[in-house]
Amino acid sequence: MQQRLQDPFKSHNIIIPKINYDVINGKTKTKNDTFILDQLFSDDEKHRITKQKTQMEIDLIALKDRLENLKKTALQSKSNKVFQGELFLLKFQTIDDFASKNILQYNELLNSYFSLIDEIHEINKQITISEYKILLESEKISQIIEENDSFQKLYHFSDFLEITFPKLSNYELYFDRDVSEKISWAEERLKKLRKEIVDFDGKKYNEKIEKDAALSMASAQKTMNDKSIVSTQQLRMQIDELNGKASELDNTVQNLNREVDELRCKKVKNDINFSMNKTKIKSLHKAQIECFKNEMETTKNLIRQLRREINAKADEYDFNCKSLLNAFEMFEGKIENNKDIVKTLNFRTNENENPAENETKNTKIDEIIQEEEELYEEIEVDIVDHSDEKLLQELEKRKLEQNKEIEMLKKQLNTVKIISKRKINHLLEYIHDLQDQEEKYQKIISRELIKIRSNNSQKVRNINRTFDKIENTIGNIKKNFD
Repeated sequence: MQQRLQDPFKSHNIIIPKINYDVINGKTKTKNDTFILDQLFSDDEKHRITKQKTQMEIDLIALKDRLENLKKTALQSKSNKVFQGELFLLKFQTIDDFASKNILQYNELLNSYFSLIDEIHEINKQITISEYKILLESEKISQIIEENDSFQKLYHFSDFLEITFPKLSNYELYFDRDVSEKISWAEERLKKLRKEIVDFDGKKYNEKIEKDAALSMASAQKTMNDKSIVSTQQLRMQIDELNGKASELDNTVQNLNREVDELRCKKVKNDINFSMNKTKIKSLHKAQIECFKNEMETTKNLIRQLRREINAKADEYDFNCKSLLNAFEMFEGKIENNKDIVKTLNFRTNENENPAENETKNTKIDEIIQEEEELYEEIEVDIVDHSDEKLLQELEKRKLEQNKEIEMLKKQLNTVKIISKRKINHLLEYIHDLQDQEEKYQKIISRELIKIRSNNSQKVRNINRTFDKIENTIGNIKKNFD
C-alpha cells in the first residue's frame, strides 16, 4: 500500500513562501534560487527529501507493476469464469440424470423400508411376550427362594444362644428371711429350666434324620434353582438377541429415515425443476406465440399496404382514364365545331363562287377532315395501347408477387401451427406421464400408510406424521400444478 507521507514542514511550523517549482525540480537555478534554498532547507532536510522522493518513485513503480499484474489476473479470471446460467444448467442436468437413474432404487428402498417396519412390529411383539414370560419366571423364582430361605431358617439352630442368668451374692444380708427363701427357690427353678433348655438344644433330638431331610431339601432346591437360572439365562440370551436385532432395526430405520429425507429433498428438487421447466416451456411457448402473432400482424400490415397501393394505382388508372375520356370528348367537340365552321364557310363560298371551285374546296376540306380523323384515331389507339398495356402489366406483376408472398406466408403460418401443436402435444403427454407416476407413488404410499397406521408405537406415529407431511406437500404441488 502507498503510505501517506507527512509534510516535514508542519512538524517544524515553518512558513514556506511561494517558490517556483521549476527551481526545485532542477530546471533553472540561479544564484538567488540556490541562496533561498540554502536558507530554507538544511543539508539533512535536503537529504531526507531526496530519500523520500526516491522511495515514493520506487513505491509508484511497484504499484504500477502490481496494477498490471492485477489487470492480467482479472483478464485471466474473466476468461476462466463460468457463468451462473451454465452452472444452473449443469446442476439441473445432473439432478435429472441422477433422478432418472435412481427411480428403481427409490422404489426398492421404500419396499425394504416398509418390510423392515413390519419386521420391527413382529419383533416388538415377541419382545413383549418374552418380557411377560420373564416376569412370570422371576415371580416363580422369588417364591422358590423365599421357600428355601424359610426351610433354611427352620433347620438352622445356631440362633439359639446360651442363656446366662444373673448371679445374686450375699442377698441374705440385705433381705429378710422370707425374701431370701423365695430367691433361693427361684434360683433352683432357673437351674431346672436351664437343664431342660440344654436337653432341648439337640443332644437328645435325632440329628441324623434332621440332617438327611435338610440335605435332601437343599439338593432339590439347588436343582430347582439351577434350572431356573438356566431358563433365566436362556431368556436373557433371547432378550439380548432380540434387543440386538431391535437396535439393528432401529439403525436401519434411522438410515431409511435419512434416505427418505434425502429422497424427499430430491423429490422437492425434482418438483422445483419440473416447475422451472414447466415455466420455461410456458414462457417459450408464449414467446413463440407472440412472435408468430407479431409476424402475422406484420404480414397483415403488408397485405393492407399492398391493397392500399393497389387501390391507389386503380384510382390513378381510373382518374387517368377519366381525364383521357374528357380530353377525347373535348377534342371531338372541337372537331365537330371545326366541321360546322367548315360547312358554314363552304355554304357561304358556294353561294358566292362557282360550283366547280366549291367542289374542289369541299373535296380538300373533306380530305383535311379525314386526315384529322385518322390522326385522332391513331393517337387514340397509341394512347390506349401503350398506357393500358403498361398499367395492366405492372398491376398483374404486382398482383402475382403479392399472391406469391401471401402463399409463402400462409405456408409459414401452417408450418408454425403444426410445430406448435406437436410441441404442445408432446408437453401434454409428458405432463400426463408425470401425473400418472405421481398417482402410482401416492397409491403405494397410501397402502403402506394404511398398514402402518394399525400400530400405535411412537416410531410409527412419527413415520405417520412424516408421511402426512409428504401427502400434504404432494397435494399442494398438485394444486399448484393444476
